[in-house]
Amino acid sequence: MSEVNKKLDKIIKKLEMWERRLITDKDIADGAITPIKTNSLGVHWVRTASPTPGVSGAYGTAVALVAPVNKSIVPLSVSLTWGGTFGTGETVTIRLTAKFSDGTSANITKSATATGTVLLNPADLQGLMKDRVYIKEIDVDSSSSAAYTSVTTSATIYGLQL
Repeated sequence: MSEVNKKLDKIIKKLEMWERRLITDKDIADGAITPIKTNSLGVHWVRTASPTPGVSGAYGTAVALVAPVNKSIVPLSVSLTWGGTFGTGETVTIRLTAKFSDGTSANITKSATATGTVLLNPADLQGLMKDRVYIKEIDVDSSSSAAYTSVTTSATIYGLQL
């Protein structure tokens, strides 16, 4: 076998090895590989947190939505819902706090005086982003301006886990 043929044979073997390592959409669709086991592919991430509002302006206990270790939450859309019955003059605030991989955090708040649902806009979501770090956890808590409340709150996050 000539020297050129030996080199070509070696290159072909390397290409075949790399081809076996590639994960394709067909592999995932056929169930041969699950997305959660791959490092290069993200999976859809939908979680709902329903924190009980604190009263008299204090925030209640936060509900933590946590990504697996070394994974990032990428929120694409967030829906905030206020239910139950509002008292006269009552304002209820929902707060989302993104906790980043570097130990810092950012939060946004939305308030309502009546039941309903609000979708966060792109500018709101940009407030939960930070360059060169990833979101490892999103905490959701809420507060009422009243001394007693029967309002319920929830936040549903639609996104990707990478």
